[in-house]
Amino acid sequence: MEKANYRTSWPKIFSVFFVFIIVIFLIDPLFTTLGNDNALIAQELVIISFTLILNHFWIHQPLHFKSDVSLKTMLGVNILPILFVILAIAASFNKNNAVHIKSAIIVAICTGITEELVFRGIILPGSMTHFTGHRGMWYAVLISSLIFGMAHMINLTSQPLEATVLQGCNAFFMGIVLAALYLRTRSLIFPMIFHGVNDYIATIAAHGNITMHNESFVPFLGQWVLYSILVIFLLRKSKTQDVYKITEKD
Repeated sequence: MEKANYRTSWPKIFSVFFVFIIVIFLIDPLFTTLGNDNALIAQELVIISFTLILNHFWIHQPLHFKSDVSLKTMLGVNILPILFVILAIAASFNKNNAVHIKSAIIVAICTGITEELVFRGIILPGSMTHFTGHRGMWYAVLISSLIFGMAHMINLTSQPLEATVLQGCNAFFMGIVLAALYLRTRSLIFPMIFHGVNDYIATIAAHGNITMHNESFVPFLGQWVLYSILVIFLLRKSKTQDVYKITEKD
């Protein structure tokens, strides 16, 4: 099977994205008195609740958490996340980072769960239902990753344009890796873990504040090339039939 046997309409697909943006812009200010960490937790709980309600009653997009692939495939696909986990552990033992670990953990859990539920859980497979074959799979990966990158432009309210564009581009390339993890493992758990660990490391590196100030693309170019090569390998044509299984309904 190299196509879905149903189609999720674009209004349904984008509804979760609009909820994501609306909550951040309209509801987030209501939680500012709670402090940064508690405000983030409250905001993400609202987004998760609305997303799950929308999906249950209207969108009906299957959400896969239990992987049905072999342990060998699971480990092979998750080489990069495993390396990031090791890096995160090493960063945690740095005494200079100890004060920021609590905030980093909260960011990791909140963003890992919420953003993967929205962008990989619903937008990615929903987009795949509009396409067929290997090329169609790539269209869906690129669309969901582009939307993921664009979502980070909301950070213009707290950081310079150049830094925000850089963050959006970085999110796009991270998005294609996260998409590949979900498509190959057929479990949201793995992209959630990788996303969370990545944000944990980023928060630690930024001394507890994930706002970006580095406006140079050069340090990121090698990372983006590596991500692209990895994803091209993971989503090679011979795996096309397997990846469309995430669109299957029980």
